[in-house]
Amino acid sequence: MFADLLTHIRALFARDKDAFWFNEATDYERSLSKMTLSELASELQRTQVRYETANTIIVEHTLAARLARIQSRASWWSGWLGFAGAMLAAALTFYLGQLSVNIAPKVECTPGSKPEKLPVERPVQSMAPTLKTNTLAPEAVQHLERVQASKQSNALSKP
Repeated sequence: MFADLLTHIRALFARDKDAFWFNEATDYERSLSKMTLSELASELQRTQVRYETANTIIVEHTLAARLARIQSRASWWSGWLGFAGAMLAAALTFYLGQLSVNIAPKVECTPGSKPEKLPVERPVQSMAPTLKTNTLAPEAVQHLERVQASKQSNALSKP
């Protein structure tokens, strides 16, 4: 609406009013800006088929600008929604933390009462394990010594 008012004001100061309104009605870029995305795509196809290079460039630019505007709007909204979600999560975490502090049982001490003395148990002393020597039978020890000696004799010697 504001653009239409500016257009009418410019028309008041135009030298040739017929030429002004003819240019206004046939302005190719203005007609492109009023098209939907599907109309722009079909216009792009039409200009490519007819090999209108200048118009193809204009239509491609208009289509790319429109798509970029749509994508930036989606990114803007996702950023705001992410920010709102983070703030909501922080507030919810804070509220639940405060709520859990209020639920915890409170221990109150009255000034006139003395605490009961409970019997104190003595700590159990642990004894270090003692090393036992020669727990095996003498026959088992001799057998192990023979096995180890045979393994050493079978080993290859280095030259």
